Amino acid sequence: MNKKSILLVLAFVLPGLIFIFLKIFGNNQFDIPVYYKDGLNDAPTECHRSSKGQYYLSDSVLNKVKWTKGAALWISGLTSDEKKELIRGLESGKPVGLQLINLDSLSGGVWENVKACDLLMKKPWNAVLTDDQKRIRGYYSLSSREELDRLEIELEILLKK
Repeated sequence: MNKKSILLVLAFVLPGLIFIFLKIFGNNQFDIPVYYKDGLNDAPTECHRSSKGQYYLSDSVLNKVKWTKGAALWISGLTSDEKKELIRGLESGKPVGLQLINLDSLSGGVWENVKACDLLMKKPWNAVLTDDQKRIRGYYSLSSREELDRLEIELEILLKK
């Protein structure tokens, strides 16, 4: 065989062998970040929050919204059409174990305090994803299609664990 034949065979066979090797021995695993692992450094001063180590949502907040164990998506400031679209999108392939919590349904100014001090939600975010261990896993602006796509992917990753 001449050099060209050997190079041609390698050009076609080598990528196939690499693909098969990675398929058998590889592990495609993605993870989403855990926010505030080292405590709250950027909490608003009016909230009087300080935390050393991992920040967790308080049980008092979770009791207000009747949180059950599992992941939760906290939403706020969506129009009724946006809420309907979000719920329709989630229910079409609704992840098992996801609780949708509408902060706007909390009475009075309670939800503003929860948003600012407990969830640390700033503009332009209007959704927060938390896991079953009460940790914040993501912030989203649901008015953006790209953010909705990111939310869907991160929900899938979070709920697989």
